[in-house]
Amino acid sequence: MTTPSSTEDERSDGFTMVEVLVAMLLLSIVSLMLLSTFSSFARTTVEVQTRSATLNDSRVALETITRDLRAANPIDDVSVAPAIYDRQVSFSVYCSTPGANGCGANRLRSITYRLNTTTRALERVVGTGVRPLVGPTGFTTLPTLERPGAIVNTASEPVFKYYDKDGVQLSTAGTDTGGGTYFRDCTKTVEINLRVRSEPGLESTTDITTRIALRNDNEVTGCDL
Repeated sequence: MTTPSSTEDERSDGFTMVEVLVAMLLLSIVSLMLLSTFSSFARTTVEVQTRSATLNDSRVALETITRDLRAANPIDDVSVAPAIYDRQVSFSVYCSTPGANGCGANRLRSITYRLNTTTRALERVVGTGVRPLVGPTGFTTLPTLERPGAIVNTASEPVFKYYDKDGVQLSTAGTDTGGGTYFRDCTKTVEINLRVRSEPGLESTTDITTRIALRNDNEVTGCDL
């Protein structure tokens, strides 16, 4: 009867170095695949959350502007610098308590919505108080225009447009025939156009447009000029 040698016993009791290296290589490959899948999932989740947050902020901002504009009494004239109304609209709303929260003695509260071209945020201004409604968030290492939430309307894409009772757009490029008062008295509808960066970078944007009919517009003659 033949007795196994000690060398054969040692080989049957463990793994060779080659087997260990192969196992480590396979484990590394599987780990890399899992890590890649997890990273992709995490990145997609962050992108979806960022888009959702941006859309929600934009929706809330439009609801706020709509509520205020419907109560405008009416919008202010633009006799000083008409072109600024491409990115800004100002008006007064009725308020019941003079001296409270910007309410004047005439029971009117001045409100302005404007695109801050430096911060690229849409702001609501009441008196001296300024509150950003939509603006760049997170990713502070990116240029402002590439950050999610930034308003990226160009000079050829007005944030605000104005229409008379016939749906004809009023020009903000210069003084109208009737001056600023004509503009104020004849605006019946305000259109809001927001182009918002929805993801980091230069490619992804969300375009939002809505029109608001002014309930307290001025009923004057001469607006068909």
